[in-house]
Amino acid sequence: PLDGIKNCLNVLTIETEDAVLRERYLRLMQEGVCEIEQAVRDILEYAKQHEFKLEPVDVNGVIKRTILMGEYKFNKQGIDVRMNLDGQPLNVMGDSHHLQQVFFNIIFNAIDAMPNGGTLTVETKKEDSFAAIEITDSGVGIPKRDLEKIFKPFYTTKKVGEGTGLGLPISMGIVKRHNGHMNVYSYVNMGTTFKIILPTVQSAAHYRL
Repeated sequence: PLDGIKNCLNVLTIETEDAVLRERYLRLMQEGVCEIEQAVRDILEYAKQHEFKLEPVDVNGVIKRTILMGEYKFNKQGIDVRMNLDGQPLNVMGDSHHLQQVFFNIIFNAIDAMPNGGTLTVETKKEDSFAAIEITDSGVGIPKRDLEKIFKPFYTTKKVGEGTGLGLPISMGIVKRHNGHMNVYSYVNMGTTFKIILPTVQSAAHYRL
């Protein structure tokens, strides 16, 4: 979320005359502040879990908002974004703020993995009674020795000050609390894919969070 706010501020310092654009990015920054507030709660919840606010959530809508927040950074780094979203609303019973945090963590990690540009592909589809979300980058990939550790708390390959090592563990925890699961596939110098599976609204009735 901080990256999203910084991106919006960068745009506003350049595009000062466009009132429509200014209103759009101010609204995005307001959303970003809310996401930061939620992220702090997530860190606290990592130690002590709290109840989620569960309601029907369209996964496609959450992804679109997340992509929009990274628009400036995608353009700046020469990243081509391709969204292949299911043609119908893909509703899961979940907490939209927590789910957006998951997508933020994965997508902004993907941006970091493509410092010289590349392609980010986000796909959603229904698989039986589940919603499947795949986020793929064409970046540097994750070595096998690191791939086995990325979901461990405080483990990070980033420079000091650039990451806490909590993003992916928190994301995994959120997915599990939605009775879903997340897998990662990566090849060095070829890219990485995160696949998230979440029960749809209909199938969520058979679970208890």
